[in-house]
Amino acid sequence: MKKVLSIMLIVLIAVAVMLTVTACTSCNKNTQMPEPSLVIKGLTLGDNGEYRLNVGNAVETFSLKDVIQADRSTRFVISTDKAGENIVKDKATLTVGDNVFYVTASLGEATRIYTIRIRRLGSYTVSFDTDGGRHLQAEL
Repeated sequence: MKKVLSIMLIVLIAVAVMLTVTACTSCNKNTQMPEPSLVIKGLTLGDNGEYRLNVGNAVETFSLKDVIQADRSTRFVISTDKAGENIVKDKATLTVGDNVFYVTASLGEATRIYTIRIRRLGSYTVSFDTDGGRHLQAEL
């Protein structure tokens, strides 16, 4: 009788160990590292994954940090190149036309790059020819 109980105890322990190992292995497969995520307010997300904003010609600088929200764990760097070397510290200087910025978000080992395109609209001078009539001043 002792022999039978000993064998049953050994089998029970072996089954418990196998179930534990199997459960831990399946847990590790389903566990994914969280990815960094930002909320970018006031910009339009295009079909190509870029965030876009058009600003008037009078806007010469823009603070990207004012439109980006991250949780406490996510860190981000704003730069003018994908490698993140030309860092924008405070306000970005805008030239007429497209101004492209990259936001590299990091959470632990995971990183994600967001692209932001701000188009500063041009300024045009318009003049009118009244075909010999009265003269109109050029307007900006």
